[in-house]
Amino acid sequence: MTTVHHDNVLFASDRAVGTITLNRPQKLNALSYCMAQELLRILAKAKKSRLKAIVVRGAGTSFCAGGDVAWEQSLATMPRKEATAQMLQFKRIVSEIEQIPQVVIAVIHGHAVGGGCELAMACDIRVALLSAQFRFPEVALGVVPPLGASARLSRLIGPGRAKYLLFSGEALDCATALSWGLVDFRFSAKKAEAFVSSFCSKVSGYSPKALALAKKLVNKGMLSDLQDKTELDAYFSCCGDEYNATALENFLRKI
Repeated sequence: MTTVHHDNVLFASDRAVGTITLNRPQKLNALSYCMAQELLRILAKAKKSRLKAIVVRGAGTSFCAGGDVAWEQSLATMPRKEATAQMLQFKRIVSEIEQIPQVVIAVIHGHAVGGGCELAMACDIRVALLSAQFRFPEVALGVVPPLGASARLSRLIGPGRAKYLLFSGEALDCATALSWGLVDFRFSAKKAEAFVSSFCSKVSGYSPKALALAKKLVNKGMLSDLQDKTELDAYFSCCGDEYNATALENFLRKI
């Protein structure tokens, strides 16, 4: 096995299977701009490799707690062009995961919040551990999910339930996430590892061309309207206004 250590992300490869580990456990793997750049470099390298499957997971107690709040606060004070350019890096990540030829499996435990949920939804298969919880707090914080969650969530669980999760900001437990279709499988930690290992071993023997084409064909009808900037424009129309600034400050006091 070969492991490459970046500051915020680890990447390991073993034959035909790669593993991306979000590695900011002290921050519950909250997404920073530096982490986004590292993820894009890793995905670009993986895209050109002979890997057939990529597993995405989080170090420590959670998968990903969403965007780093301090970074999100800084977006409101920087020039709009620069802020948009930074946010587009995150939009590129979910797009790259969907378009990369390899099969991408998210293994989710603990908190998957906001951008963490968006990262998981971009993956081809979502495997949740019993501890997993899912939440979209953006509307409660005075903004909207900027990376495509409104469309992806609607397609996975239906528009009514998508609106409920976005409007309420409430956490969804693992069992409900499975029954609603937000995740595909639900296991104990031990069984999840066995399932992922078995699945990756199976697809490792398949034609990379066939895998890539099957993924492309399934995604073709689902993702046709997710490449524009509609949600980014909506996000920045809220970002930094009085409600958003106050909500973020109150949130920071609680953590």
